[in-house]
Amino acid sequence: MLGLFAFYRMANTAHKAFFQNEDLFAALVAFVERRGRFPSSEAEFRASAWIQYIDEDCIRVLPVQSAILNLNVNGVSICLSDYRILWGADLAGFRVDASGKVYDREDNVVLLVFRYGYASWSKAVTTALSDVTGRAAP
Repeated sequence: MLGLFAFYRMANTAHKAFFQNEDLFAALVAFVERRGRFPSSEAEFRASAWIQYIDEDCIRVLPVQSAILNLNVNGVSICLSDYRILWGADLAGFRVDASGKVYDREDNVVLLVFRYGYASWSKAVTTALSDVTGRAAP
């Protein structure tokens, strides 16, 4: 019985993290699409119309539209301290290789958003945001 409870709890945590990741991605895509750049700071990101303040660490993403991607927003609470976000990154100077890795001007591998335990998601988000930047209107 204890094993079943542990499995349920682990599955529920993974499910919640998936929704948090999806919502954060949607909010960042909306920002990049509208501004043509990555947020310069957490404060600038939080000031977006589609971000609801919960507390000093947590936000909720409100429904937001994208002209480039079909975004799904779940409305879950996201604690930004669960992520390492490269605020102020200059996406215009980034390049993507054939494997989907993103490099800055100094040829360093870049992850715009990193969440421990979700390295492949972090890489995919960085690649997608770099692509959205190339198609967004400044």
